Parts: sequence; structure tokens; C-alpha cells
Amino acid sequence: MENSKISPWQLFSLIVLFELGTALIVPLGVEAKQDAWLAELLGLTGGIVLLLQYFYLYHHFPNLLLTSYIQKIFGKYIGWIIALSYILFFIYGSSRDLRESSELFLLEFSETPMVVMSAIMIMLVCYALQHGMEVIARAGELFIVIVFSMVVLTFFSQLVQILFSLRD
Repeated sequence: MENSKISPWQLFSLIVLFELGTALIVPLGVEAKQDAWLAELLGLTGGIVLLLQYFYLYHHFPNLLLTSYIQKIFGKYIGWIIALSYILFFIYGSSRDLRESSELFLLEFSETPMVVMSAIMIMLVCYALQHGMEVIARAGELFIVIVFSMVVLTFFSQLVQILFSLRD
């Protein structure tokens, strides 16, 4: 495993981009309707508790992977089952993200088969992973600036549109 170093700003950029991308693709709390904010707040609370648990375990086992210290905590056999469950969970999550991203792109490129769109995204991910975490983090720094610029530009263009509509 390579020893990569990324800055706190790069980590922040990657986390924000991940959360934005997931929030745009995966519609969470839709069935809650007007109580969606409550569903998101409960999810945030659960996420913070989980993050604190991971943080605690990381400080107790700083040189081990998640799957390794799960086996150390729960024993060889039960730990292996839990570690396999984690791996399957992340495979399921990434395959679902791939499917939903492919469907989103197919709204624009409707003539392209989904398998082609998915293969292109998989090749891009493999290419980025081949070059390492530092390269992905530097790309995240660039994309976060682009995303925030687009948000600010959208905000000001909406503000201008509202001001002109009030003037008429």
C-alpha cells in the first residue's frame, strides 16, 4: 500500500464533493415529504456517532485496516464474517452509485447503451486509482473551486433575475 499524504483542505474537498454528488443522485428522505429535514437530521446524528466510533478505533489501531482490526476485536471467524459484510456493503454501495450515475448520464446521452456509460466511468475510476490518492485529492481541489464558482454564479444570476422581475 502506498504512503500518500493529502492536506486537510484536500480531504475537505473530497468529502464535500462526495456528499454533493451523492445528494444529487440518491434522493434521501423523499418519502418523508415535509419532514425530510428531520430524516436528514437523524441521518446526520447517526453518521456523527459512526464517525466517532471509527475515529476511536483508528486511534487504537492506527496501523491496521478496518477489516484487520475487526478480526482482532471480534476474533478470527466472527471478525471475518463482519469484515466480509463490510466489503459487500461497500461493493453494493459503489455498484448502486455506478448504476444511478449511468442512468443520470443516459438522460442526456439516450442513444448510448448503459454498459458503455458504466464502462467509461469504471475506466476513469481505475485510471485515477492507478495514479494514487494524491492525484485524486489534487483533482478534488480543482473541482471544489469549479463547483463553488458554479454555485455562486447561479446564486447571483438568480438574484439578478429576481431583481429584474421585481422592477417590472
